[in-house]
Amino acid sequence: MMRCLFILSLALLATVAPRCNDPAPHRPKNETVRDTAEDPLPASTPLPAQSNYPAVEEVLTNLYAVYGNRKRHRPKLLLVNDNDGPRYRESSRTIVLDERSVQVCRSFGKNYGSALAFIIGHELAHFFQQEAGKNGIEFSYLAYSENEGSSPEKERMADVQGIFNAYLAGYRTVSILPDLIAKLYKSHGLSGRLNGYPTLEERQYTAAAVLATADTLKHLYEAANYLNALGQYEPAAASYQYILQYYPGREIYNNLGACLIRQAMYCSEKSPDAYLYPVEIDTDSRLKKPRARGGAAELSDSERQLRKQLLAQAEEILGKASAMDPDYFPISVNRMCVWTLQGEFRETIRHWERQSISDNIPISAPEKNTALLVLGIALAQSDLSAGKTRAEQIFRDLAALKSAPALALMGMHNLDVAQNRLPERRPTAAIYDCRQPFEPFPPDGVSIHRVKAGQNTLLPGDPQSGFELLKRPASAVLQFYKSGRPVVSIQMVRNVGKMRGVAAPSFLGKRPHIVHTPSGFFLICEEAHALFLFDANMRLVEWGRYYLHP
Repeated sequence: MMRCLFILSLALLATVAPRCNDPAPHRPKNETVRDTAEDPLPASTPLPAQSNYPAVEEVLTNLYAVYGNRKRHRPKLLLVNDNDGPRYRESSRTIVLDERSVQVCRSFGKNYGSALAFIIGHELAHFFQQEAGKNGIEFSYLAYSENEGSSPEKERMADVQGIFNAYLAGYRTVSILPDLIAKLYKSHGLSGRLNGYPTLEERQYTAAAVLATADTLKHLYEAANYLNALGQYEPAAASYQYILQYYPGREIYNNLGACLIRQAMYCSEKSPDAYLYPVEIDTDSRLKKPRARGGAAELSDSERQLRKQLLAQAEEILGKASAMDPDYFPISVNRMCVWTLQGEFRETIRHWERQSISDNIPISAPEKNTALLVLGIALAQSDLSAGKTRAEQIFRDLAALKSAPALALMGMHNLDVAQNRLPERRPTAAIYDCRQPFEPFPPDGVSIHRVKAGQNTLLPGDPQSGFELLKRPASAVLQFYKSGRPVVSIQMVRNVGKMRGVAAPSFLGKRPHIVHTPSGFFLICEEAHALFLFDANMRLVEWGRYYLHP
């Protein structure tokens, strides 16, 4: 599972070159989005209930942080010695976890934390479901039919949200879920049919459907990263919108907002934006476009209207994300990009001044530099008397950064623009040999340009758009279509260590298309219809094949 979340703003540029993207997301230290990562909580010997508290507390803290909704303070946690199973109590906003359930989770050894993550994630989903709910409601995982206000659909959604939240936080819940449910039922003496309790068979049947939904969300989330890298922003945005129907988390809103910004910047034949923005992950493609020297005024009426509409949508989506967590600085950077692209330069400047002096919002150096890039763009175009002078100094300072080469290149480019010099295309530092970058035989026997994935699912926003998912032993194929015709097909390959002939970066030969991510970069070999994801240490994380249908 790729560690590649296109939250975009450009803060993590500081750690690897060439990079740009998300400004230092506020994640738990052991958060990752790779199924191959070590479980955040190791196994240990069973102890009395209160000794379990730090481990359980850590899982709750991680899940709450990743969900990112600060409208409600984190729920309390209570460990008890009864036989009623896990539950959420709205009257006291408390997740109640019984000792038997904790011991069941401990039986999964190294996956102890993942087992806890499913149970706690399920109850945390009920906590967010009750944002405007009734105080007297209590949800019980084992006996939900006995609870006022609960329903099979609410339980199903809590399962889906809990699993996807755990996935984003780096826990491996999918593979253990059937066994976890069986052990929970056995430990609580629910092996037969009891009044008020769904049978184990009913719960397992529901779990299978839930796992299928969560797996689709996971593949869509990863495919959206590939689509962003390929410049396919429309299906990428639709993928995030689909996920939001099941998981309305802060990160998905922010990813969608950033994606809509990029779509607005690339929706016209000519590029009206002379400056480079931190929300961009592929500056080369836009610099290749003919430049609209008169700005948006040179666009056609339809292009101008589409750009305006997309930026307005981005502003609305990012506003929702900000309402969830006003202190999450990556959202602020993306909002500054929207306002500046809309010509609201003073709003960008005011927002920076409010955020930079707030004691509640800690800003790291990479985050600050990313925001300064946008501030400089706004100052350079504003009517402030010293705006241009301040902007040029900001760009000079950024261009001198040795710790963030990609940000420095943007600073150099923007300084040229501010001084009315036509910037040349500056080469990126990395060179890579794209010849024979993958095994000669298609993974899982898939011919990516002819694939027919399977049953189609509609995407939100356009009744003519949808996707089809095909899961194979070593890969997953997603095909996106519009008006009944395929637009792009993507095959994401797993187990790269076992793949024959996959090259490591040699930095020799011709220069491919490079697209930055928060934790490394994509190399796109267009002639081979292949793209490779490398981490910050230049290790191949995963790769895929793609085909843009004519």
